[in-house]
Amino acid sequence: MIIEGKVVDVNQTLWTVDVISQFDQHWYLNVQVASPYMHSKRGEGIFAVPEIGAKCHVCIPSDGPPPFVLDFIMPQETL
Repeated sequence: MIIEGKVVDVNQTLWTVDVISQFDQHWYLNVQVASPYMHSKRGEGIFAVPEIGAKCHVCIPSDGPPPFVLDFIMPQETL
């Protein structure tokens, strides 16, 4: 399942975020942020710290692993 939400807190030490879902206002705490590449032993890779208020998609795997932030959504421009 994939839900849309908003980042409400960032933990730079644990590389997690707290997210509140857009539609049912459900809280997801300490959610790991996915990366396009992360070396499994040395920690090398691509790092980006999301900002509070960023819109994102949270993936909730059906086979038991914890939820993770799949991607971030660009805000729409207003005219």
